[in-house]
Amino acid sequence: MQQTNLNERRYSERVLLSTPQKLDTEGEENLYLVGLSHNGAAIACMGKPNWNGSVRFCLSLPPGIHTISLSGEIVWQKKKKKWYAGLKFVSLSEVDKQILEAYVDYLKRDKELQEIRKTLHMNLEQLKEKLDHLLALIAFMTGAGKETVTEPRPRYLH
Repeated sequence: MQQTNLNERRYSERVLLSTPQKLDTEGEENLYLVGLSHNGAAIACMGKPNWNGSVRFCLSLPPGIHTISLSGEIVWQKKKKKWYAGLKFVSLSEVDKQILEAYVDYLKRDKELQEIRKTLHMNLEQLKEKLDHLLALIAFMTGAGKETVTEPRPRYLH
């Protein structure tokens, strides 16, 4: 199956997590959340998975927000260095849907802010280098920065 087909089938944009989140699941170890959308998730498993068409896990949200218990059907899976699977969430309450949507939107904005910070930092470094070069050129052109040697004053004998 090609990735473009997966994108065409996806109902909402998936946000890839900068740091995979270890999932608390029953019967499955070393399971990590690597992507999240309003309707599903991408997970990775370090060993050979023993899921049977569905996965149930608890999603830990930032402090102050409760943990959501999610259940999803596996809609695709593949093996690279790890096992990966795509889940479509089932049986979400309206409150959990709203919390999940808000959390995914938060992750999108946070990812955008990280990209903006990275771009700003890179541009500030380039600006600093250009400013240092300009100041060095101005100092060279005006002779500033050179130590001025004063000639000794003549002594008069009276």
